[in-house]
Amino acid sequence: MVRKVKIPAIKYIQNGKKLYSMVVDGKEISKIASVTRVSRDQYELFGYQRPEIVNHISEIREYLESPTAMLPNSIVIAFDNRVTFKPRGGSRAKRGHVVPGTLEIPVIEERGMRCGWIVDGQQRTAALREADLKTFPVSVIGFITNKTNEQKEQFILVNSTKPLNKDLIYELLPGVDTKLNNTLTKKIGPATIADMLNNESDSPFYGKIKRPTNPNGVISFNSVLKMLENSLTNGLLFEFADLSKEKNLRTIKKILFSYWGAVAEVFPDAWSKIPRLSRLTHGTGLVAMGFLMDAVYSNISFKDRDAKAQIINELEPLNPLCHWTKGSWDFGGEIREWNSIQNIQRDMGLLTNYIIHTYNSN
Repeated sequence: MVRKVKIPAIKYIQNGKKLYSMVVDGKEISKIASVTRVSRDQYELFGYQRPEIVNHISEIREYLESPTAMLPNSIVIAFDNRVTFKPRGGSRAKRGHVVPGTLEIPVIEERGMRCGWIVDGQQRTAALREADLKTFPVSVIGFITNKTNEQKEQFILVNSTKPLNKDLIYELLPGVDTKLNNTLTKKIGPATIADMLNNESDSPFYGKIKRPTNPNGVISFNSVLKMLENSLTNGLLFEFADLSKEKNLRTIKKILFSYWGAVAEVFPDAWSKIPRLSRLTHGTGLVAMGFLMDAVYSNISFKDRDAKAQIINELEPLNPLCHWTKGSWDFGGEIREWNSIQNIQRDMGLLTNYIIHTYNSN
């Protein structure tokens, strides 16, 4: 029989969602909740937490072991529906905005099978677990859901205003249904397409985009997002920006796979190197070649079966004139060494103008 811990709690409602406020011994949290970290199988994202920051945890632990330590901020835990709330005093238990009662939580020893997932407070929980303390009560806010998306939504909303790796936030966006701020909303489309580019084996970007779930990638996630945002906002992909239509996503896949596949074949050496050794896989090169995509597709149809072969023919004349890995760029009187091109607006403009002018002149 599974043992249950019974914790006094109060229930209250925000915008139709039930929340539970309680005080839990910080040393006991790891028995009822796990930390989920970002990982993937071939296609799907699992988990949503950052890797534990060792130095940060150590600092919190030292503070907790001091005689004046206090942790007033609540730890947020998402519970599944194995957790139940029993009000105290029957149907008339409500007092103002709250209902007092007891939260009953099964204690499962296996980490992956526990009923709770820590949405906010990973480092604090780790520090509490490791601290040389017999007990340390902390405030906990819980909510009950079996929807992974709701857990991810709360993680994004809690952490998007903190100094958090933005790549992690952007990677979590696809599949989130809640209303987000405008900045995050604009990233959903590009992030969804970036998922496709990085995860599908026939993509020229397959496994190359560096993200929290793919730390061995070499191309900056943010650079790919910027390239995609440009096209979705004012370029070729704008017409297909409604990704709720499966047909649009298929069209975008064909456009991008054909174009960037051609780029990889025309510039194989530059495409195979890391950004430090190649300005093609560098943010500036990706943005410039992203703008060139519109010019190239003005001369061919993405619907053609041999679109990629046609694009290769369009790009070939650029090969000797692009200095991705050696030599110098001649920007109309301004000579720049290949590796002096930086990921700044001015250099992006210089390189984009050069690439498009050179393409149109050949």
